Amino acid sequence: MKIKIQILEGFYTTIWKEPIEIETDDYPQLEGMTKEEAIEYVSKNPHNLQLHQEGLDMEWSLYDELMDQDTELRKEKNYETDIIEWRP
Repeated sequence: MKIKIQILEGFYTTIWKEPIEIETDDYPQLEGMTKEEAIEYVSKNPHNLQLHQEGLDMEWSLYDELMDQDTELRKEKNYETDIIEWRP
């Protein structure tokens, strides 16, 4: 008897990007917030916060800037393999 088998791999990857530093005074939305409140707001609304940077003459959000950073650390977790019957 011939059987056709294959391996199934499963895992997820976590990627940390290089950090950026912002001045909360440059963002009216963050006025009067504590550090924790500001971080929570930025976490939930990064697309709505335009990056304030000298010489920047295009729309560029904090989210865009964070995604554009180099990878600082990459880690795979919950790596599993399973051998299964091949099914087209």
